[in-house]
Amino acid sequence: GLGTGDWGLRTEELLTFAEFMRQAVQTYYTAPGRAPGRAGDFYTSVHVHPLFGAMLAAQLWEMWELLDRPAPFTVVECGAGTGLLARDILAEAARWPDFAAALRYVLVDVGDPPLPSLHVRRGEGAGRWGEDRFHALPDVTPRPIVGCVLSNEFVDALPVHRVRRVGGNLREVLVELDGDRFVEVLGEPSTPELAAYLAWSDITLAEGQEIEVNLAALCWLKEVAALLARGFVLTIDYGYQATDLRAGRFPHGSLMAYRRHVAHTDLYQAVGEQDLTAHVNWTALMRRGEELGLRLVGLTSQARFLLALGILERAAAWGDDESQAARARRAAWQLVAPGGLGETFQVLIQCTGLETPRLRGLADPYTPANAGATHGSE
Repeated sequence: GLGTGDWGLRTEELLTFAEFMRQAVQTYYTAPGRAPGRAGDFYTSVHVHPLFGAMLAAQLWEMWELLDRPAPFTVVECGAGTGLLARDILAEAARWPDFAAALRYVLVDVGDPPLPSLHVRRGEGAGRWGEDRFHALPDVTPRPIVGCVLSNEFVDALPVHRVRRVGGNLREVLVELDGDRFVEVLGEPSTPELAAYLAWSDITLAEGQEIEVNLAALCWLKEVAALLARGFVLTIDYGYQATDLRAGRFPHGSLMAYRRHVAHTDLYQAVGEQDLTAHVNWTALMRRGEELGLRLVGLTSQARFLLALGILERAAAWGDDESQAARARRAAWQLVAPGGLGETFQVLIQCTGLETPRLRGLADPYTPANAGATHGSE
């Protein structure tokens, strides 16, 4: 874990919560042996079944087609972790030999500002995918790319500032050491960007209301836009829109800690040994994207996205025998079931360098024209 003595802080020296979160999350994600999954602190859609990666491969295949089959077609996965999602995408991509031959997969580990990722376990075979190391986003070459920048549960772990309206004024939540424990204090905003973010987002806080301001996410999206010549940004995470805040959702913010599959709000418990996350402001990503030349293609739920891509049909044909198909069908239901992962997570797709396309993953999965639609083999 990360003890208070590891911070190099003096008593009464203040940190923004963003800096506290950056250090805590970086320690958590880079600790040897740290990994999500059923034996860890949390698990993601990737850990449910390879079907999740297979559906993303189907969407990437369609993007490749819409871009006129470029070679290479570069996929940059941010927060690639141990590479499980990459493994599943590339395994499914083999169903389309021309696509697989054109596909260049780049795994991003850390960047500037620091981006969270799990400790890399080289034994899981990153080298088999044509990349013998993980990159930082600014180091991806050659650039600019034609392809897709992909992330799954990445933006929620970027460090956030916390601001609160008190007595009609904007105050920032800061962190300091009090003996051997961390405590919160309110202070003046550490940067005028915080107030500017609220004004830009059309967010007016009620008295006592607190929200997170994810300036790092806007910096990340700027790097992504600079990287893409033509192509897509596909972001999967949990989040909200500005209208949700105006309606009173998250009056005390959305920050959560996860440890041993228990979600709680004690952000200073076992620092460096638990994951910290905050909901993504989709409105901010869409608006900043438009300013950077990334047009909105669509925002939908994970359930609708996966159903539109034909996850149920793909599950029914999974594997070499009925037992494997049965496991895949159960996993598909877990990925799309109401009240579960399918509704918790959303999928945001943006594009640049082409007219706003119609993507199968954003179609209505409940209309007869799209029900059961799947991609054919080449």
